[in-house]
Amino acid sequence: MPKQFLVLKFTVAVVFAIVAIIGNIILSHPPLEPKAGVPITKQKHYGVDFGTLPLTTTLTTISNTFVQSSPDTALSQFLETSLAVTSTPYGLYSTYVTEKICWCLIYFGWSKSAASRYLYNKALLYVASEQQLGRLLTATPTTAATLLPPPPSSSPPPTTTLLDVGSGIGTETAKLHNVLDMNSADVLCVENAKSLHVKLNSYGFQAAISLEGIADTTRFTHASLLNVLDRCDAPHRLLTATIHHLQTNGTLVIATVLPFKGKVYMGKRGMPWRTVASRPPAEPFGVPSLPPKASFEQRLVNFVDTLKRHHPRLHLRAWTKLPYVSSGDMQYTHYTIDMSLMVFRVSEVPTKDSTTPSIGRPATVQAVPPMLPSACTRSGDRIYNWLADTVATRHGNSKSWGHVLDAGAGFSSMCWLMEQQYTSLTEITATNKGRYGALDLRKAVHNFERVKIVLGNWKQPDFIDKMLNTKLYDVVVADYLLGAIERHWPYGADTMMDRLLRVVKPGGYLLVVGLEPYELILDRNDKQDRLVLDIESIGDVAARLTGVATYRELPEEWIRHQVERKNMDYAVVATKQFEMALTKTSLGNQLDYAKTLIKTLKGTSMRQSFSQRVKELERALEGFTIHRRARNYALVIQRNAV
Repeated sequence: MPKQFLVLKFTVAVVFAIVAIIGNIILSHPPLEPKAGVPITKQKHYGVDFGTLPLTTTLTTISNTFVQSSPDTALSQFLETSLAVTSTPYGLYSTYVTEKICWCLIYFGWSKSAASRYLYNKALLYVASEQQLGRLLTATPTTAATLLPPPPSSSPPPTTTLLDVGSGIGTETAKLHNVLDMNSADVLCVENAKSLHVKLNSYGFQAAISLEGIADTTRFTHASLLNVLDRCDAPHRLLTATIHHLQTNGTLVIATVLPFKGKVYMGKRGMPWRTVASRPPAEPFGVPSLPPKASFEQRLVNFVDTLKRHHPRLHLRAWTKLPYVSSGDMQYTHYTIDMSLMVFRVSEVPTKDSTTPSIGRPATVQAVPPMLPSACTRSGDRIYNWLADTVATRHGNSKSWGHVLDAGAGFSSMCWLMEQQYTSLTEITATNKGRYGALDLRKAVHNFERVKIVLGNWKQPDFIDKMLNTKLYDVVVADYLLGAIERHWPYGADTMMDRLLRVVKPGGYLLVVGLEPYELILDRNDKQDRLVLDIESIGDVAARLTGVATYRELPEEWIRHQVERKNMDYAVVATKQFEMALTKTSLGNQLDYAKTLIKTLKGTSMRQSFSQRVKELERALEGFTIHRRARNYALVIQRNAV
């Protein structure tokens, strides 16, 4: 039977199923008029009280930059429109049907956010009025600590441009556009739901799928992240990339619900009816937890502290408390939750640090500011943070990392190192194409003069002398590198470790990150442990039979022995193990890799046997939740100073 016919047949079946489900629901459960939403009042939804909080620098800044808001005409109109949608029989049934279609889309694999965006008349969101946005953007802080030097008066004012990340259907973007009194063509919306680009284009705005689609050198005078940070996988990386596209002294508008609860919606086919699939973000924002009864003011201080710790270039200029309002459904006419709307100014990046020595010896070249390419969209990795904090603590919180070598280049380690202050950064990769290839890495950093991509292989006997010019480095990073050596250089781990230690400058550091081999930690008598080991094993066996080289993780103890045999020249000065969460998705990806290899096996019976075993493991994985017994490790190794 032709494949096209099967696809058509399946599509027709799905359409009939959806129609049948909706028809049955409508006929058997006629809609009722929704209840009134919580009344919005000035005292409850707009007022703040910092009188009971301990005095801190952050609290002082927040107190002196507060702008009082109130319910206004624009909000009243939004609530009236929301109420009117279900005030007539036609509107009531229309909303009812739309809601059921939304749940059908979720049932068949759409995420909640994607389904709501596609049926955007079902769930309109209201952040602020133009008047409230205008007051915030023109507010003047009352504390000298928050004021930044204005641009020179002799300079002509730059053309107002806006980067709005997570634009949705563009209603809030349009308000910012009107407040800033700017040209529509100078607004760029970043929205990953391509179906909404038609709506955004109707305003005259440009639209992009992601920040990666924006030229690295493009800068804006204004940027906004309106209730986006709590719904993305890597909020700090997203924020870093957004700041990168702002001009010095540019303006950043952030809206966030408090308490801050990171959650990523995802599609899950065949889930129970009226069930929304979601998961925690891959890299949480990291706001310290507070008691459930903590006040809005406490949570705001907590949020701003976290924000400033990761993004010191942001200076709070003005903020206000508002209700984040959603239009209603068949239950209520509208919904509200407390929200903070904040305006920050982005300070100039320091261009040099003449008072801070580089690691190992005094710096003779200014440190490069932590500007990042647009390809760097993730941040806040706990292992990287621990390594950076450990090195900084051992050198009296020194800011400059001096000359840095990333011994096994990848976007994760490269982007993290570019967040530090450095004199030079050299990235080593053994391949020209692919995920870790020199082509993509060079494209990402083409306008970063002090970042160098070197194409070469450590197993070359003259690699250090020829490719690195026998240069020594203040910091050398081996991020999951040693476990990959076996794949590219069989039995080369010992020599590789010697060469890594050799290029560390006296007084400098080798930072090693690795994965503790599962066999040393997991127990086959445990059901979950055995499943993890079996999934890893079938991929390794398939790789062996097809002649594909695979990884061979090395334990932390092996690294220690390699350092100890160097007599007194090197020492492990800090080490830590980190819990590794294995999910159904990550283990499923390993099985997908195994299936790809199995297709190339010679012999029908062997392929069938392997395929049958993969199916058994997939069935065993169906009830899997999360596994937390695996471990990553990180070591800080220091070379003795001369």
